[in-house]
Amino acid sequence: QYALSNPVLWQLLIVFIFSIMLIGPFEAQMPEAAKSIFGLNERQRGFFMGSLGAGLLAGGFMVYFLRFSNHQGVVIFFGILVSGISTILLGSTANAIWGVFFLFIGGFFGALSNGLIVYIIQRRIPEGKRGRIMSMLMLLTFTLPGFCGMFMGFIADRFTIPLAIRSAGFFVILSSVVCFFYLEKVRNINR
Repeated sequence: QYALSNPVLWQLLIVFIFSIMLIGPFEAQMPEAAKSIFGLNERQRGFFMGSLGAGLLAGGFMVYFLRFSNHQGVVIFFGILVSGISTILLGSTANAIWGVFFLFIGGFFGALSNGLIVYIIQRRIPEGKRGRIMSMLMLLTFTLPGFCGMFMGFIADRFTIPLAIRSAGFFVILSSVVCFFYLEKVRNINR
């Protein structure tokens, strides 16, 4: 009820839904991509997947510095856009070094966008409502990546893993652009 009556909140939740969608394809497709596309052995696959973790960590840490930015809404959309682009590029290369780079960049900007959304929600929601809203975010965080991972798994089985990865990136880019133009409350969020 409260989420629907607060335009900034429901628009942030919509953007969060699209920004969190890349986690599923990363979790579901990257281990197999590391093996079959990039030809990495067990130890190398750990480093490959670790680059995603390093990107997530660095992006989450960057939220601390950007919390004072006067253009938080634009930063959110920029982060989602760059994350989608890096995902398309990741699905377009068979070079492991570029793969590590694109995986790191995708993780960094994905964590940056998601972290800013969570920060803004926590800052703007009254304390009595915050617990329920954060529960909604946690539910979305657990269910959406699984759904997207299953869908990308279907595409990978039906076609190829690179096509599934590129499709996820394209969908996130398209969603980001559409949300940027239609969700003006998020786009105009300042400190």
